[in-house]
Amino acid sequence: MSQLSEIDQDVERVWTQEAEARDREIDDGQVTGIPAEDVFQQIRASWQ
Repeated sequence: MSQLSEIDQDVERVWTQEAEARDREIDDGQVTGIPAEDVFQQIRASWQ
């Protein structure tokens, strides 16, 4: 079980770093978010 706990902690650390990097990119204006409704509309359109 301790190995799984270590893996979970590693995964959590990596995802936290990724989320923080993405947040900085948005704050710095490097990327622009897409509204969720637009994303869902594109997905629905791709199914037709």
